[in-house]
Amino acid sequence: MFLERKRTGAVKGRLEANGSKQHDYIQEGAVASPTIMTKSVLITMVIEATEGQGVAVIGLPRAFLNAEMDKVVRMVLHGKLSELMVKFAPQIYWKYVTLGTRGEPLLCVTFQKVLYWCLRSALLFYLKLVADLEGQGFRLN
Repeated sequence: MFLERKRTGAVKGRLEANGSKQHDYIQEGAVASPTIMTKSVLITMVIEATEGQGVAVIGLPRAFLNAEMDKVVRMVLHGKLSELMVKFAPQIYWKYVTLGTRGEPLLCVTFQKVLYWCLRSALLFYLKLVADLEGQGFRLN
């Protein structure tokens, strides 16, 4: 889990899954989303600036959390992270905590939304974004 203090003083947390442990369960090609090379972005920006075109840069807060998982994905949270989940919502998580072989608390969770570093996350978000934009009348070129 990564914690970061924002300029406003708020603390933002982010949990990332370890993609290397997911390779055995996912077919090759089932995780890739279209990506762009930095050079391509820079060249496009120069062309658009030369032509006087308008350009906007946007951020999509919690982008991956807008995409639903399309398969059942479970993850075991160990130690402090499982304790934090129980502290956050004891009525939900307490009954699911077990002890590992070394006595550390374990909590098995099922994803409802995609998570950073899950191999399919970028693809699922891309597919949702494309569907949403096409629903608004935009088209891929």
